[in-house]
Amino acid sequence: MIKSRFEIENNGFVLLNGRMNQVPRIIFIFFISIAFLIPILAIIISISSEDGMKFGILLTFILFWGSGIYLTRLLLWNVYGREVFRIEKGRLNYHVDYKYFKDNSKDINLSQATFFIKPNKMYGEIFYSIQVTYKNGEINSSINLEEKDSILLKTELNEKWSIDVSEGK
Repeated sequence: MIKSRFEIENNGFVLLNGRMNQVPRIIFIFFISIAFLIPILAIIISISSEDGMKFGILLTFILFWGSGIYLTRLLLWNVYGREVFRIEKGRLNYHVDYKYFKDNSKDINLSQATFFIKPNKMYGEIFYSIQVTYKNGEINSSINLEEKDSILLKTELNEKWSIDVSEGK
């Protein structure tokens, strides 16, 4: 797996998720395909039998297509996932980008936002994530950076946008 990283842009910064290796991708695609094909096969079998369609077909669609949609979202996050922080006109715009759709969009007054870099222990190592607290809630980044990247990001935020970043707990 390629490690997570960040990119500074003219109007903000982007946290990029580490990319998934080829073998797990193939496994995900296999299970996603199965999840979408089983209900179709169930309808074909149900129609070809003399019993006709049953209520269980609806449950099969809900269960398998729901699982397939969730696995597709998980695959897109692990392949293309990124968290976008845009800083424009005293506002912080945040959203999670899956490449084909966006989620968890927030628009915050920058003067009410407090930035933290929070340590997280994972796999016996310490990684760091961004946390932004504001009047009505908080944003917790799910992308973990190495210590050197978190220090670079903290420096960039302070120099480019005069944002003080505190150490989290």
